Parts: sequence; structure tokens; C-alpha cells
Amino acid sequence: MIGEQLLNYKILSLIGEGGMGKVFLAEDINLQKKVAIKSLLPQFVSDANLRARFIQDAKIVSELNHPNIVRLLHYHEDESGLYLILEYVEGIQLDDYILNVKGIIPYQEAKDIMNQLLSGLSYAHARKIIHRDIKPSNILIDNNHQVKIIDFGIAKMLDSDENLAKTMTSQEIGTPRYMSPEQILGKHVSIQTDIYSAGLVLYEMLTGKCPYGEITTIY
Repeated sequence: MIGEQLLNYKILSLIGEGGMGKVFLAEDINLQKKVAIKSLLPQFVSDANLRARFIQDAKIVSELNHPNIVRLLHYHEDESGLYLILEYVEGIQLDDYILNVKGIIPYQEAKDIMNQLLSGLSYAHARKIIHRDIKPSNILIDNNHQVKIIDFGIAKMLDSDENLAKTMTSQEIGTPRYMSPEQILGKHVSIQTDIYSAGLVLYEMLTGKCPYGEITTIY
């Protein structure tokens, strides 16, 4: 996609890649403003469950407007795929910040990051949205040291029906070493699920490591 144009956005470079999709840096050719474009990988576009998960991401993020949550600017769907046009944050993921920049983060700085993280989560929880995948790689720190929570792709509405969740029981919901006990056991999740994961993030900031080491599966 690099060099191509989607709507009025020119794709400049690849800035991230995950199991479901890729994230590109792009520029609005009219406003000369950088954005991030998240695209669902082509092989998943026809998968009804993953398609629903991607669209859910768009619906959830579109409801959120908070300084500590990355904003959704536009959603686009055409014959080539599904795309989220997101606020571009120039900064670093918290996992990279811990591993490659700071190591153990000083208490006052960790406290500031944690306060911002909890502010964003509190806002989402007040709107009955649980993130369900809080971890350092889903927390960005911009050049002004402002925290931005990203990736609401597996978020859950507290009062939504469970149809989507039921169709995804064969997929792992969350990242094992940051998951709460109720997530590991497949039980009902609540706002405490995010609080537990946020506590693990705080532990990692203050010690330089996750308390559960390199666990990679729920087993």
C-alpha cells in the first residue's frame, strides 16, 4: 500500500503490524496532516468473526473522546478492505520505553504515566467500555509525555449482547501474561479486569519486568 492513496490520504510507510492487521503512516493531502491507518489483513476480510471484531473496534473508539485515548477520525470500507483512520501519535510504546530507553522508570514518572492511564480507563469505564488488553505495547507516550491508550479491538461493552464474544471463543481474548484471573478462566469480565492489568503495567514500570515473566499461552 505504500505510495498508494486511500480517500484523501497518501500512504507513507508501515509503522506497525499485528496478527490481524497493519498500521500505516499516512498524510492528508488536503490538510498536510499525518494520520495512522489501521487496515485489516486481506486474508481476514472475508472472515465474518474477525471482520465483526474490526468493525467493533471502529464503533467503540468512535464513542471515545479523551486526551489519553487515541481518537478515531474516520472509518472506511471498500472492495480492497476495511480501514480505520486514527489520530497519529508521534512517540514510543511503553514496552519499548521500558526496555530500550528507561529500564526501571522512576517513581514520580511512573506515577504520572499511571495517572494518565487510569484517567483514560476511567473515562472508558464510565461509558461501559472495558478494554480487555491493557499492556505496555498498547500504551503510547508522545513527545510531550502524554499517554495514549490504543487498540480497542477486543474491547467489550458492558451492556452489549454476548454474540460477538461467543463467536470468538476459539480465539484468545487478551495477552496471557497481562490477563486477569477471570480472563484466564473464561469468566465474566468487569472494569476490574482493566484495573488488574493496569496494576501489572505499574509493576513492570517500577521493576523493569512483568511478574509473570515470558508466559505466552493461557495454559
